[in-house]
Amino acid sequence: MIATVFVAAALSPTRSDAALAGSAVGVAALGGAGFVAVPPARLLDTRPGFQTVDELGAGVGSVGPNESILVRIAGRAGVPASGVGSVVLNVTAVGASAPSFVTVFAAGAQRPLASQLNPMPGVIAPNLVVSRVSATGDIALYNHAGTVDLVVDVAGWFPVGSAFTPTSPSRLVDTRPGGSTIDASGSGSGRVDAMHPLLIRVAGRAGVPESGIGGVLLNVTAVDPTAASFVTVHPSGAARPLASNLNPTPGRITPGLVLVEPGTDGSVALFNSAGDIDVVADIVGWFPIGATFTTVPPARLLDTRPGFETADGRGESGGPVHARSVVTVQVAGRAGVPAAGVGAVVVNVTAVGATQPTFVSVYPADMARPIVSNLNPEPRVIAPNVAIVQVDASGSIALYNNSGDVDLVVDVLGWFPPPTGTAALGAVAAGGDHSCALSPGGGVRCWGANDHGQLGNARVAAVGRNVAVTVDSVSAAIAVAAGSRHSCSLGATGDVSCWGFNAAGQLGRADGKRTDSPQATVVAGFGPAIALAAGGEHSCAIAVDRRVWCWGANNSGELGNESLVNSDRAVPVVGLDDAIAVTAGSHSTCALRSTGDVWCWGSNADGQLGVGDTSGTVRPSPQRVDGLSGVTAIAAGLAHVCAVAADGVWCWGANSAGQSSPTLPRLPSQPRPLRVAGTFAAVRIAAGGRHTCVSASDGSSSCWGDDVFGQLGDGPGVPSLRGAPVAVTGLTSVISIAAGESHTCAAADDGSAFCWGNNDSGQLGNGDITFMLGAVPAGVVE
Repeated sequence: MIATVFVAAALSPTRSDAALAGSAVGVAALGGAGFVAVPPARLLDTRPGFQTVDELGAGVGSVGPNESILVRIAGRAGVPASGVGSVVLNVTAVGASAPSFVTVFAAGAQRPLASQLNPMPGVIAPNLVVSRVSATGDIALYNHAGTVDLVVDVAGWFPVGSAFTPTSPSRLVDTRPGGSTIDASGSGSGRVDAMHPLLIRVAGRAGVPESGIGGVLLNVTAVDPTAASFVTVHPSGAARPLASNLNPTPGRITPGLVLVEPGTDGSVALFNSAGDIDVVADIVGWFPIGATFTTVPPARLLDTRPGFETADGRGESGGPVHARSVVTVQVAGRAGVPAAGVGAVVVNVTAVGATQPTFVSVYPADMARPIVSNLNPEPRVIAPNVAIVQVDASGSIALYNNSGDVDLVVDVLGWFPPPTGTAALGAVAAGGDHSCALSPGGGVRCWGANDHGQLGNARVAAVGRNVAVTVDSVSAAIAVAAGSRHSCSLGATGDVSCWGFNAAGQLGRADGKRTDSPQATVVAGFGPAIALAAGGEHSCAIAVDRRVWCWGANNSGELGNESLVNSDRAVPVVGLDDAIAVTAGSHSTCALRSTGDVWCWGSNADGQLGVGDTSGTVRPSPQRVDGLSGVTAIAAGLAHVCAVAADGVWCWGANSAGQSSPTLPRLPSQPRPLRVAGTFAAVRIAAGGRHTCVSASDGSSSCWGDDVFGQLGDGPGVPSLRGAPVAVTGLTSVISIAAGESHTCAAADDGSAFCWGNNDSGQLGNGDITFMLGAVPAGVVE
């Protein structure tokens, strides 16, 4: 009935590649970083007519020669107003009128001898930058020559006093004749050819200590290459990995951020694969040895090119990413990254074979695409860049391509935990009158009604629990979904397990029995899954080939297989491929394709298929929802559906309580999508019995529709229908939101969970059975 949807990886045969691999990072644990990821957001765009997250720094005009522009960081886009030591940014130079360089540094400080970008006319140049901020929370960007437009996107920040120590950007190497460095060492040392690696001493220089270094951040620039090449930076004295950091091309200056562990002699080695180049290296900070940021051996998680391999066979040969399409990559639970407790990941993303100029955005997989870019691929140019990106509640990231076709390669380099350490609870799911959430180590906890075993614990009485209990036989879970009276989980290896009510076969039991089960059983028949949904009395999953499979009740055609016969075995939805998300309502189902269009099937009694009528005619095969494009997230409630697009939330279907269209006059149903005013910033969506909720890019949440039990969460007052979205009180930094029949739950980025609304079965998980008008801590464990 009520679906919670999480998207994992897009995938599918074999060959390896030396020139395109991840950044060269040694196997080490780097300490106490305290990194706080934020949803990517634009803070500066000097081009006329372009937007920022809050309109500050929008359209202010290009930066002239020998000019600097200040950018306020603190207090914007989820970065706090104080306590910020350094910030992680993606900086892009556009429309340079002359060859130049751009330096990013703390506002008010002396401009260092360093550069992070090297703009050239006709080339869009992005690079990941880590910079100190001033005491007032500002940075400065200096342009050396000509005019250039600058774009700044924030990805996260390090607090003051964190174990990561930013340095004023300082030059350690400049091989060009007459080149100067911070201490004259490494200056003018001559070009690097394909036979002789360059050693760069980092320990004891530019504020880096002589020992105890877990890793350093360097901005490395390849200048004047004589041949197409790749550059690998790795610990000195260690074998060179199958990895690359830069892909120099003759006629271009190529910069890139590198995260690398020094060798035992305090140096790193730089290898050039072909021709010869000049090298410039600037240090921007270092990590001590410790255990908060963890590097992993560079490992490939995605390679869309035919015949190329990944670390585990997932994400192979899926074909180029088309224009305005999204590919989703599961990171948690793969290549040494744990299945749970991951807040952000460091990945090297490479674009290959672009058919036309485009941009690629990397962001958490469960949020609407932000106005940011990480790469700017061009035809015949290999374009790599490092991204530090927050993962969604299932441990996934998304990559969006704007124009033409492009192959994408993703290599994981390391990961950060959530900012306060291991999360207590992760993604939440809300069912009829029970709730579930991911827990540390990949387990699942549930609370609320248990009359059909939907809590997944055989030792718990059927009367249910108002505190969280651990689901038996589930480990390494990366997603959880709650239906009306059953629940399902998705494992890191793509396995799906379900438990609870089974009268229609919604548990997908291999033995064909339709008896209830408090024991999680594995669903078979469709191979590894990448996404999951649970509805009224049916369940669905997306397989690695992006086909949708469903099982359970089918009297309204909700399985989408052109039949009206229930099935306790998974059956494929007909005529639908390239799905990246699926959501299940009471008697209908919808899927989102990577092309941004939505397809629905099943009952249409309330217009929930979005095809323009409420005839009640059953549609047992997918129908395209009218007039929707550019969708990034979907959610189905009892008999209504909502979608997040670039211009806000669109809803259709049942509307008796304003759950589809909260404005007056209120029609009983809305058979075509209608945009909900005031939802432009929405990134996540949840649809319940007769209410809808969203969370925004700044972590805030709002709801609309039925409020008879306080499920809108706007605090004390008389519960009633609302005519517009209302803010959920006392709740910030939301990373997951879910709506049940008459209650709502959310998880914050510090691992805490909250619920509000009806609580007659203990579905709020706060140890009580009294309904709550505002958010209260949930998932309490005895």
